[in-house]
Amino acid sequence: MIRAIIYLLLSIFLITIVRLVIGIVMKGLNAYLNPAGAESASTRTQATGARKAGVLRKDSLSGVYIAEDSAVVKVINGTTHYFASENNFREFMRQEGMRS
Repeated sequence: MIRAIIYLLLSIFLITIVRLVIGIVMKGLNAYLNPAGAESASTRTQATGARKAGVLRKDSLSGVYIAEDSAVVKVINGTTHYFASENNFREFMRQEGMRS
């Protein structure tokens, strides 16, 4: 019984080592055959001019996070507020009017 467990553990270890070696060889082969494909994803994104993700801001009414570049931005009493939509802004103003 102990011999079977030892063989099982040894097999798992050897399979892990073989997968590691095969992965390294395949990455090297890929870099050799396709030098342009070896660059990182971030380098490709910058080279193609793709847009990076923007800063997330919290909606002042609902509390959801939205991208700053797509938010409705309003300055109210010297404080900048971000809203997911014009409807959220209107509802926020209605609620602020009730509090005052």
